Amino acid sequence: MPGRSAVAPVVRYFAADAEPPHLLAEVCDGCGARYLERRNGCGRCGATSFSRLPVAGSGTVSAYTVVWRDGPGIETPFVSCIVDVGEGLAVKSNLVGIDPTAVDPAVLDEPVDLVVTDLGLDADGTMARSFAFALRASHTEGARGRRRSGCSASQ
Repeated sequence: MPGRSAVAPVVRYFAADAEPPHLLAEVCDGCGARYLERRNGCGRCGATSFSRLPVAGSGTVSAYTVVWRDGPGIETPFVSCIVDVGEGLAVKSNLVGIDPTAVDPAVLDEPVDLVVTDLGLDADGTMARSFAFALRASHTEGARGRRRSGCSASQ
């Protein structure tokens, strides 16, 4: 498409320029086992042939932590999480649209949806694109009501 900048996904299993953007599973052609990262061989059956199939753009939060340590260009705190996206797959990501100083275990098992995060352009005009997850809009108010306010003394 003329005028559209190139897009570079930050991980191979993210179809960043697809409509809608989505994750891609490596599916073993021998037994159907699913993986997010590239595989040389299936851990279940040993086959070496894989197909790529879309993964649901939603899931549930199965674990989270609030990250307080930073590095150059990284804003803290932020919420890092593991999202169960079904079919035996879990993905590490960030949970966005939530106050990291007020998050609590009420977010566990909450439904989330994949969202796109643009990280910036390089010198050639290529957009680095990543993904994160956000609480599903229909559950946002309920989850906010179960969050505590302020930081705990252990932080």
